[in-house]
Amino acid sequence: MAPSAATSVVPSIKAGGGRTMPDDIKGADLEPDDFPVHAESTELKTQDGEKIAEAKSKKLAEEIAQRLNEQAQREEEDRWSA
Repeated sequence: MAPSAATSVVPSIKAGGGRTMPDDIKGADLEPDDFPVHAESTELKTQDGEKIAEAKSKKLAEEIAQRLNEQAQREEEDRWSA
């Protein structure tokens, strides 16, 4: 899923000072069993607690989580109706 302006995330910082992009945090793709995602402060996490991204603010992280969950719900409903 390509990030849009509403779902933009900032890279996190590794202990060695190197930067990681969100794809390096968990993996390239979210799987259906990763949902629902939730926000913990500015971090977005899977239902298992794995960090998948970090937003610029807590409010933005909560909005991103809500939108991702809504999209995942729509995709799941589409699979069942096909």
